[in-house]
Amino acid sequence: LVLCLIGTMIFSCGGKEKAAEADEKEAKYTLAYIGYSSTNPFWNALAQSALESANTLNVKLLDLTASSPEMAQQKMAIDNAIIKRVDGLVVGAVDSRGLGDSFDKAQQAGIPIVTVDTRVDHPGVVSHIATDNIAAANLAGEYIAGKLGNKGKVLVLGGATGSQTADDRQDGVEAVLNRHEEMEVIFRVANWDAKQANEITNNILSSTEDLRAVFAACDPMIFTAMQAVKSKDKLGDVVLVGFDAIPAVLKAIEQGEIDATVRQDPGRMGLEGVKLLVSHLNGEEVPAYIPISAELVDQSNIKQYISR
Repeated sequence: LVLCLIGTMIFSCGGKEKAAEADEKEAKYTLAYIGYSSTNPFWNALAQSALESANTLNVKLLDLTASSPEMAQQKMAIDNAIIKRVDGLVVGAVDSRGLGDSFDKAQQAGIPIVTVDTRVDHPGVVSHIATDNIAAANLAGEYIAGKLGNKGKVLVLGGATGSQTADDRQDGVEAVLNRHEEMEVIFRVANWDAKQANEITNNILSSTEDLRAVFAACDPMIFTAMQAVKSKDKLGDVVLVGFDAIPAVLKAIEQGEIDATVRQDPGRMGLEGVKLLVSHLNGEEVPAYIPISAELVDQSNIKQYISR
């Protein structure tokens, strides 16, 4: 009996050691995800997909995203990730030009970076995955031009100055609208901010009686622009097109309050972002850029997305 008990104890202890080793092997890498904001529906979907991808690949993912989209917060998050000695970073930058020194630190610490949505030109970035924002915004421009018969004034609510994503969306929609001599673009920077978008739209509606359309570089802005249009009793008179296909805007399209939005695929961005980083850490070659296609969602195809 004593011999059996000793044998059992040895077996049990050995079993626990193997289990602990297996757990360590299971979490082969620890990655940090630092997104644009933890209060934005698009980025929440991307973060959730990144977490699911990490679970599938048996790696640990730390979400260090701040609630507000501030460069200082992202810099602090990167510093925190370096202190934690993570193996890699997945970053959705607030500004494409403001993270150079932080990326320098990560590179010096031997931490590779994958960027999602917003490109950051830095040698420490091993891959970038994003929507082709110019092509995607072209879809919005073509839709607006078609709805207006290629004539009329269009308010373009842009993102933040210095953001590559914002610049590409502005360039993409304006490239189409400016082809038509009878179309006029009124551009305003709204800094990805829903409140600013509402105020700007209200002001333009008050000073421009013949405004015929609004394009916003992200859906929270088109949603509050819609509220401004609605308050002026001009729903149906002003074409409203957003970007991101967040649930609130999809619902508004279904209800006829917003005309269309450009749908990205944050789920694939999060999935592929983590996969690319793990592949790189495993010593595999990864593409420098993976483009994600976009599509326009309006009344013609809203039902296939509203139930999701």
